[in-house]
Parts: sequence; structure tokens; C-alpha cells
Amino acid sequence: MKFRVTLTLLKLLAYLFKHRDPRPYGLMIQRELGLTSATTYGLLDRLEKAGHLTSELEDIDEVAMGRRKRRLVQLTPSGLEFAVEAFQAVPQFSILPDAQNDLEGPSPRPPAPDVQSP
Repeated sequence: MKFRVTLTLLKLLAYLFKHRDPRPYGLMIQRELGLTSATTYGLLDRLEKAGHLTSELEDIDEVAMGRRKRRLVQLTPSGLEFAVEAFQAVPQFSILPDAQNDLEGPSPRPPAPDVQSP
């Protein structure tokens, strides 16, 4: 599956890369990145269908907690590789420099409009 490398996708991948523990959930991501619900859940669903993301409902008692269960998400190993490739495809991306400093791999390539999912 191909993903168009957009600023929104890069922001989401950087966020997921940095926030691995505790695992974030959709509304948290939406609020912190200032995205719409449709954009957030649309990208999360596409990443999950491509095998780059896993999700599961948290194990809580909804009545005792007074809220619904959250869908916790995290990048898979292929998702981490995909994030590295996406950042390398757009070397000028610098929203979260610490996340980029953690990435290892070959020298950045020139910008490319699409990244092929492994």
C-alpha cells in the first residue's frame, strides 16, 4: 500500500514514534496534533490495514472508570521502518528533531511524493 508523504502523515508518524510508552489513543493524538477526527482515524485505520500499526481496546471496567474503553495504538516493527523511510524521503522535516535523531539508516534521499509500504 502506498502512502502519500504529507506533513500530516509525518506529524502522526513522529508522534507515534516518540510516544510508544504509554501507548496513545486516537483522541489524545487528535487533540495534541490538532487534527480532525476524520483525519486522525482515517490515517490510523490505513496504517493498521497496511500492517504498520496495531491497536487494542484497553482493559478497564467502563462503569468503574466512568468512561468508554480507549483504542490504544502503537507502531509495529514494519511501522517503525516505514516511519524511517518517510522521514528519509523528506529530510527537511524537523517537527520533532529528537525522533529524527533516534532514527538510524542510510543518508537521506531526495524528497519523494510516495513511499511504498514494505
